[in-house]
Amino acid sequence: MINLEIIHDYDAVRWQVAESSGDSFLLTWTLSPQPLDAGIPAQVASLFAHALLDLGELAFGGDAGAESVVMMVPVRRGLRFGQVALVAAGSVAEVLPAFDCAYHDWSQNAQWLIVANPAISALPADGLKRLVQQLFQDWSLPRSFPPGVLVIVQAAVDGDGAACHCRDSEIAKRLMNSFELYANSAGASFVVRGSPRSAD
Repeated sequence: MINLEIIHDYDAVRWQVAESSGDSFLLTWTLSPQPLDAGIPAQVASLFAHALLDLGELAFGGDAGAESVVMMVPVRRGLRFGQVALVAAGSVAEVLPAFDCAYHDWSQNAQWLIVANPAISALPADGLKRLVQQLFQDWSLPRSFPPGVLVIVQAAVDGDGAACHCRDSEIAKRLMNSFELYANSAGASFVVRGSPRSAD
């Protein structure tokens, strides 16, 4: 049995996710019986991918050898320099590697997902590059979402949840409705706790 829960009044420090003053909520999940391994269970990953794709195309930190690399973005981590291979995904099969990427380990809350509409490739390259650097280098959210970006998702502590930061309350509502729709179709339980917190 899959149990999905949306929490509006979550503790960002406890869940080790970026602080947000905007339209955000935390999606958590449990399975009965509880699986032994950490990270996002396959059934939940599929539901999550379907719901996000209802809004637009995704991009995430992937493996450099992936076929759908949009761009290589230089990032600095402490004294080390590296690159994030930004991978575009327009189907559930293409999204699932985001939850199983060695370099951006979901279970170590090292992954970010960007949802854009109409497409990742339609976003201005400079703005997309700056956004990826802010997420994967500074581990923080932008002050305002770049044009075309609807949702930014961050893996929560131990990969047991996902902070969903939405452009506005309408996008947040649409995403929650999609989660509920796919949860119901999979026979999963779905609970919403707390009241939405909107941008000032």
